[in-house]
Amino acid sequence: MTAGVRSVIVQPLILRDRALGVLTMSRVGDDAEPFGAEDLALLQGFAAHAATAIENARLYEEATRYAQRLRALEEVNRLVSSSLEPDEVLANLARAIAQFFDAAFVSVWGLDETTGRLRRALTHGDAGVASQLHQELSPGEGAVGWVVEHREPILWTDVATDPRIIDAPALVRAGFASFTAYPIAIGERVLGAFAVHRTTSWAATPETASLMGSLAAQAAVALENARLYSETTRRLTQTRALLEVAEILNSTLDARQLLKRLAIKVAQVCGVDRCSIERWEGDRVVPLMSQFADGRKMRDMWDQFLTVADRPLREVVVNARAIETRRPVIVEDASDPALTPPDWVDAFGLKAYMTVPMVRQDEVIGVVTLDYCERARPFAPWQVDLASAVVGQIALALENTRLYAEAQERLRETTTLLAVGRVLSQPDAGGDVMRRVAAEVARAFGADMVGAYLLADRKERLVAVGGYHVPKDLLRFFAERPIVLDHFPWLRESWNAGRAVCSGDVVNDPRFDRGWVENLPAHSVLFVPTLAHGQPVGGLFLVWWHTGRVFEPAEIRLVEGVAAQVGLAMENADLARQTQAKLAETQTLLSVSRALSSTLDVQALLRHFLKAVATTLGADCVGAWLVQEDGEWMEPVAGYHIPPDRLDAFRRFRFSLLKHAFYAEAARTKRPVFTSDATNDSRLPAAVREDGRHRTQLFVPVIVKDRMIAAFAAVWWERAREFSDDEIALIEAIATQAGVALENGRLFEENRQRLEELSVLHDLSRAVTGQLDRGAIVEAVRRHVARVLDARNMMVILRDAERDELEIVLRLTDGVDDPREPRRYPLGDIGLMSVVLATNRPLRTDDYAAACMRHGVEPIEDSASLGQWLGVPMTAGEQVLGVIALRGGARPFGEPDERLLLNIAHLAALALRSVRLYEERTRAYGELAAAQDQLVRTEKLRALGEMASGVAHDFNNLLASVL
Repeated sequence: MTAGVRSVIVQPLILRDRALGVLTMSRVGDDAEPFGAEDLALLQGFAAHAATAIENARLYEEATRYAQRLRALEEVNRLVSSSLEPDEVLANLARAIAQFFDAAFVSVWGLDETTGRLRRALTHGDAGVASQLHQELSPGEGAVGWVVEHREPILWTDVATDPRIIDAPALVRAGFASFTAYPIAIGERVLGAFAVHRTTSWAATPETASLMGSLAAQAAVALENARLYSETTRRLTQTRALLEVAEILNSTLDARQLLKRLAIKVAQVCGVDRCSIERWEGDRVVPLMSQFADGRKMRDMWDQFLTVADRPLREVVVNARAIETRRPVIVEDASDPALTPPDWVDAFGLKAYMTVPMVRQDEVIGVVTLDYCERARPFAPWQVDLASAVVGQIALALENTRLYAEAQERLRETTTLLAVGRVLSQPDAGGDVMRRVAAEVARAFGADMVGAYLLADRKERLVAVGGYHVPKDLLRFFAERPIVLDHFPWLRESWNAGRAVCSGDVVNDPRFDRGWVENLPAHSVLFVPTLAHGQPVGGLFLVWWHTGRVFEPAEIRLVEGVAAQVGLAMENADLARQTQAKLAETQTLLSVSRALSSTLDVQALLRHFLKAVATTLGADCVGAWLVQEDGEWMEPVAGYHIPPDRLDAFRRFRFSLLKHAFYAEAARTKRPVFTSDATNDSRLPAAVREDGRHRTQLFVPVIVKDRMIAAFAAVWWERAREFSDDEIALIEAIATQAGVALENGRLFEENRQRLEELSVLHDLSRAVTGQLDRGAIVEAVRRHVARVLDARNMMVILRDAERDELEIVLRLTDGVDDPREPRRYPLGDIGLMSVVLATNRPLRTDDYAAACMRHGVEPIEDSASLGQWLGVPMTAGEQVLGVIALRGGARPFGEPDERLLLNIAHLAALALRSVRLYEERTRAYGELAAAQDQLVRTEKLRALGEMASGVAHDFNNLLASVL
């Protein structure tokens, strides 16, 4: 009205029933005429044309914009296809997406197939903003994680309000209000996603969504192609590197030259500054090689590298992790003392390093360390893969080199041992044998001199018996100067242990006797004892006329092997002598055995026996005595080569095992005693010393079952006789052979039966110990009883104290479980088992029915027909828990059967009592818990009553004041 408008006509712009806008006409002025029907018709015509024109303009604008998007999409395709380098592809992709959406900030995310996490691979835009955002996400975490997990896009959502965006505050501060994300996938595999941030919103139309899908598909193909190209290039590089390493590995078996070239090449192909190789032998570290990629030498660092063996292997954290994971361990910051020993950082200049375990047959045999010492740099995945592949070949090469070195060492050992063996196998040429042995040892070890020593009679000194290349001016010294073991404590320790010992500087070694070494020039020495029959009998000294000789473990092993061979030759000679002696003893024992088994006549048996003793010992005469019933006096029963003039005195001679000291000693110790001066030995009875004069007497007790039952005495009239341990042992064997022969058969059977019984008891004890299931215990009893007794008809009953009844828990009939009723009986109503329960004593019989009648109990029908019966109580302390009964059987039950079954019953009772105690305790705990619950409820009700009473009292007080 203020504008002077007096007439207005409005016509809507409609096209295909869709309103596009309005068309307005107006007339101004006081004299303006109102609009008429003609004006309205004209306006409607204009409106129809205007609606068509507006729609055409809109369609043209959309087509133009869509064509621009297509051209942009074509540009994206050109950009992402212009390179196969992954980083360049990602940069082109981010730039194209930013250009496509006119966005200031774009992130491209990649999905790590190894860790399953999303990592921000590249950012197009402000780096300061990127530093404030998450760099890693899990699928489902944040908006990008949601897109990857659901494989659905988020189209232009509000940054401030969408809860899926976890970096919303930082994005809002940067001025970004709108966000979209789209998954990048190829087939069923998600490669990642891209995220776009704009300061203003963007219209989400179907065409836009379709173009974004096309963009994501092109990005996926481009990324996959770049990945495949990168992987192919990397594989090709790795293959070339592996071929170069393999060429080095196959070039030589010389360990040092091999490792030096190998370390340099590995450092070069893996792109690091240095490569170090260590081998592990048990818990010991053996430094093998350390080389820079450029081959430069640094002596100080090499000396430091050799000292890494001083540190315990598992004390280094990366070593422990490598052993545990069998995978490379990467330390990107070597200055962290939790991972790297600080002295290593100072000594080697470590900045970052990777430790790769060398695994052989699932065992870590060492590590290869690749490090950066110029500046810290991260290790790329291709470096890890390449290092792992190369180290696998190094492990195989080291193993082959080790086997080659071992083969060479074994060849050397074999050659040396064969040479020594040839010397020892030649006919003995006196002391020349040891000289020839010394010569072979000197040649094998490159020693300047070798001396062979033997232990003197008193086992306190070593005396020289042979040598090789002994200097002439020292020959007399070694020949006349024995080695006193007490002056060399370390030598005695080696001697007692039977192990080699060495010194690289004898003159300055405080372990050596000063009086010995001051007469010798400076030298290194290796000593190894020679053993015979497990005992040291001599030794070999290997001498080098210079100091600082290093003795390798292989050398120590070889020299010990040579010493063992020398000792073995001595031992073989001793064994040959012992064999002859044992053969003679065996023949003696065989003759005695034939004599003892030739007759049952006591006198004839003793005569044969005494003749064998006299022949074996070369005695002048031998007599035998028997122990009388009183256990004190000995009565003569037989003699061999007794002089006729002394025969009557021999027959009358009785002596006491208590009063006469000589014979009492033998009875007490149960060992032979002898005297080489019988005439003056006060231990002998006076009658023997005066009437039966002789020089030597050997008295031997005959022991059977640790009881002296007889004895014999050998006498030498004029000769003083000493007896070795072997002779005493032989005489003892002869003396006991007769008793042993009689007892062997009986003892064998008894021992076999006892062993089986003990085995059953042991197995049953193990089966029931800790078992809290009654059924399992009963089954174990059944199974183990069946091993030693006829258990085809077996019953086990238990006493139910609460119900005052007997329960049958096991009933076997002809080896089959019999489930028939009744299973419970009143006390005193179950045949002979009632008697066993009442008396707490075992009971066995050959006539079950007659025994029931005898004890006044009613027989059980099934048991009455079986005849034999054996029942034992299961007793734990003073309490009878039940009865185990065996019925029938191929033979009557004997006392051993009763004793065995009683022991089994005791074990079963103890186990069953444990079950019962466990059940009672469980029940008691349950009752206690119920009582506690009841008490709590009672207390709650009491407290509630007190509260109600208090409330009522307060109300009464209020009402009283009102009234």
